[in-house]
Parts: sequence; structure tokens; C-alpha cells
Amino acid sequence: MPPRPLPILGLWLFYILTGVNAIAQIKTHQDLELDSLTKLVDSHKTNDTIRVHLLISLARQYISGDIGKNPPLLKEALQISEELQYKRGIGLALNALSQHATVKGEYDQGLQYALRAKETLKEIQDDGNLLITNSNLARIYNVTGKYEKALEIHLQNIELVKNNAPSSEKAGLFFYVAKTYEQLNDYKKAEEYYMHAKRISEEANFLTGIAIAEGSLGNLHNNLKNYPLAIQYLNKTLTYAEQHNQVSNVAATHFALAKSYEGLQDYRRAISNNEKSIQIYEGLGNLRLLKDAYLNHYKYYEQLSEWNKANEYLKLHYAMVDSIFSENKVKIIEELQTKYETEKKDLEIANLAQQASIKDLEIKQKNQAMIIGLFVVLFIAGFIYLLYRQRALKNIQKQTALEQRFLRSQLNPHFMSNALMAIQNFMLKNQAEKAATYLAKFAKLMREILENSRKEFILVEDEIQMLTNYLDIHRVRMNDSFDYTIEVNENIDRETDAIPPMFVQPFIENAIEHGIINAKTQGMIKLKLIKVGDYISIEISDNGGGIVEQKQELKEHTSLSTTIIQERMALLNKTLKKKIELVWENIRNENGEVNGTKVELKVPYSYL
Repeated sequence: MPPRPLPILGLWLFYILTGVNAIAQIKTHQDLELDSLTKLVDSHKTNDTIRVHLLISLARQYISGDIGKNPPLLKEALQISEELQYKRGIGLALNALSQHATVKGEYDQGLQYALRAKETLKEIQDDGNLLITNSNLARIYNVTGKYEKALEIHLQNIELVKNNAPSSEKAGLFFYVAKTYEQLNDYKKAEEYYMHAKRISEEANFLTGIAIAEGSLGNLHNNLKNYPLAIQYLNKTLTYAEQHNQVSNVAATHFALAKSYEGLQDYRRAISNNEKSIQIYEGLGNLRLLKDAYLNHYKYYEQLSEWNKANEYLKLHYAMVDSIFSENKVKIIEELQTKYETEKKDLEIANLAQQASIKDLEIKQKNQAMIIGLFVVLFIAGFIYLLYRQRALKNIQKQTALEQRFLRSQLNPHFMSNALMAIQNFMLKNQAEKAATYLAKFAKLMREILENSRKEFILVEDEIQMLTNYLDIHRVRMNDSFDYTIEVNENIDRETDAIPPMFVQPFIENAIEHGIINAKTQGMIKLKLIKVGDYISIEISDNGGGIVEQKQELKEHTSLSTTIIQERMALLNKTLKKKIELVWENIRNENGEVNGTKVELKVPYSYL
């Protein structure tokens, strides 16, 4: 797998992206309000180039709101441009259609539009808009994991600007190439293009670009285990960040320097740098990076055999991550505590053994049989304990592995990618309020998944809130292509009744991705909860194509969440007195035709 994006490059690359993307904006009418643009489109009925640009501008306004209105506007602009043989309008309309499809996650359609736009803009040598089309193509290839093709497109952009004067935008294109080479683990080429970006930034007096290059090269040489050179680059980055009061970048650079000193096994300097990053992240409240910094501190103190401090930072790490792996976490902490206590006990045992030897010399004959018997009993007890401990560890490892797979399945990369792209689109269109609302819902969902998944039972109210948030995010992403209802029977007390968490969401995911996608009308998902005896019955139904079509979909797109849910049910049923039950069936109308799918899940409930 390609490495994670570098923290320093990730923090600073926005400055470059802003410059590159600015080339693509249609200047005419772009600052007009939506109502004004709508009136202009309604009043200007002549099919000319002015109407083409008005339609595209109006569509750009809708892409951050009512995205469903985009295709008709853009297709009309494309039709008029084709009738007029207006190549630039054709290219702009196709590129906007590509961006619309990409936002919706329709990457194949987006790719087709982008390739047509590229061909048209290349024909008329519109390099400015060609850069934007290429960037959209590369984004599609990156999202779909086709890094070689993304690299090819980025290199074409380099060729387009090779004769341009040094600028921050030009440096940014070289950073793209370097980063893609790094994703492909071609570190030699990555270094070459980072150096190019550095040189261009120096010629353009682009100080931020120089700092990005120094930091990127430092991280690159960390990956190459060339730690002394990495430290040289990172120290330059640190100086720049401190001079410009870039607090987050100061923390990120100290974090990277700690990794360098870790590679040199200089754990004291690693701790010193990591401590500075911890202080900053604590002040910023950045829990994600603070979690990683705490884990590094644990590793460094463990290498120094300072078990108390290692134990302290491991606890802080798990507190940050809100891990569902509670059993594994407790086990690791207990092992550290046991290791620390064992060292003390070994010394005590050694002293006791010495005293026992002296007494044994005095009363050897009297106590010899008893001592031998005691050692035999201890040996047998120790052997039995080791067997029991080994078996318990295996069970914990199985449980931990299943829980880890389950959490990864909840944080679906495809869903997260689509959600983040929607947020990015709102921001690019200056829809700050919509971006903030969507981001708040997305952040709340991530927090709910992490918090709920670590508990054995959660309140029905908490589960309903999480599912509502999950469905709302999908509705926004899918342009309100489906509706949903949630009905909780009055015999359920939402504030006291509790159920095992995270069992319902995978079946709702199936209904969205493999059910209502085949619906002949507006999609509908219904969720009903009712208390039946010792169980709470949860019914999830949709108006899609039924189990047969869903199974066909699942052959091509295996539902990892559902598979893990079944494994999790089997594991929990070994410990629960009342077993979890699951029933799938088709919904049929009076003519016997399949009208959807119904899943009934019966789970035992508790009281909180």
C-alpha cells in the first residue's frame, strides 16, 4: 500500500492548490448571487456564447447546493456549444459535468467527460483550462487507486508550464508529481521533483514553498532511513515555521524530528522533540495527532525500560483513540504493570531464596521433603497458569482482530472519500455554512462510531441518533435520492432500554448501496423498532430490487460490514443467554412481485 500523506506537506499544500485552481474560474458573472444569475439565464434566451457561460456559471452555484439541477444546465450549455461549434464552451461544459459526476462518486462517468474535455481543450490549446481538466483527471485516478495514470497526468501539466516563469503555482505542480512518486514508493524520483519544486520556490521567492520542500525532503529521508540528512532538512523547516508562528507546522516538524532521532536510537532527543509536539497538540486540542504523539512517547520510554512512564503514555494514547479494543488495551497495560512488578518480585524472591537456603542448612532433613513438594506444586501451578494465559491471549487476539476489522468496516474509505469531497466542493464554492453543517454531521458520525463501538450496550436513543446522522449524510451525498423513516414503538423506553451497538448500520448501508439503487421510484428505507418478549426487534426494509438483485450486487461489491456483523453475532452468541437472530426476506406485492427487501434483527436488550 502507498504510504500515508506526509503531515508537513498536507498542512501547507493548500496554499499551492488555491493558486492552481484559480486558473479555472469563469470570470464573467462568477460573483453574482444565485438569484441574479437565475434571472439572467431566464432573460437571456438567445443561444449564444453568453448563454453558454451563464448556464455554466449557474451550474457551478448549484454544485454546492441543489446538485440535481446541474446536469440539465450543463447539458444545455454543451448542446448550444456543439451547435455553435464553440470549442471552449464544449470543453468547459464537459469539464463541469466531469466534476459533477466525481462529486457524486460516479467516477467512470466523470472520467469519460474529463477525457472528452481534455481532447477538446487540447485542440484549441486552452492551456489554462486544460490544467484544471488534467487536475480533475488526476484526482479521479488517485481516488480509484490508479497512481501511475495520475502521475502521467501530473507530468503532462509539468510539460504545459515548463516555459512559464517560476511561481508558486508552478512549484505546486512539481509537488504533485513528487508526492505521487512517493505514493508509488519511487523515492529517488520523489526526491528529484521535491528538489525541482524547491528550486522553483527559491527563484519565485516563495518562502512557504521552500519550507514545504525542506519538510517533504526531511520526511522522505526518514523513509529512506537517511536520518542525519533528514534532520538537516527538518531543522530548516522548523526555523521557518517558528519565525512565521505556524504553530501546527512547528508541532509537525518536531514530530518528524522525533522519528529521525528514533531511527538513530537517540531516544532522549526523540522524547525532547516529541514532547514539544505533544505540548502544542494539547493546546490545539488536536486529538488525532496527539494520539500518535502519545504512542511515540510510549515506544521511546519502553526502549529506555522506563515502564512507569511508558505505561502512563500508553494510557493517554488509548484515552485519545477511544479504542474499541478495550480488552487488548487492558491486557497490554497489565503486561507492563506485571513486567514492572515482576522485576520487584524477582528481587524479593532472590532475597527469600537466600534466607531459605540458610534455614535449609539448619533444618535440612526436617524440611527437605516439604520444600521439594512445594517446588513441584509451584511448577505444576505455573505450567497450568501459562497454558491458561496462552489460551486467554489467543481468545483476546481473535476478539481484537474481529473488532479491528469491524471498526475499519464502519469507517468505509469510499464513504469517507465521498463525504470529504462533498465538503471540499462546498468550500471551493464559498458555501461555508453548508460546508460547516456537513462537516459537523460527518465529525459527529465519526465520533459516534468510535464512542459507541467500544461499549457492550448503548441506549436506543444513542443508536437512533447515530443512524439518523448516517442516513442524513448519505441523503446529502446522493442528492436526496431516497427518503427514510424511523419508527420506535411506544413500548420501548429510548432513555433506559439498551441494545448492542453498531448492528443496524451495515444493513442500512446494504439497503443504500445495493437496495434502493435498483428502486424504480424514489428510494425509501424504513426502520422499525419494537419490543417483543426478551428481545427488541429491529426491521430494516427498502423498496429496491429484492434479495436476488442485492446478491448479484454483492457478488461484485462484497459487503465487508455484513460479513463481519455475522462473525460478530456468532462470537457474541457464545456468551449471551439470549441469542441474536437474523432473518432476510423479499417484500412482495399482491401480485407476488418483489418490491424490496426486509431484514429483521432480534437483539437482546438491557437497561442502563
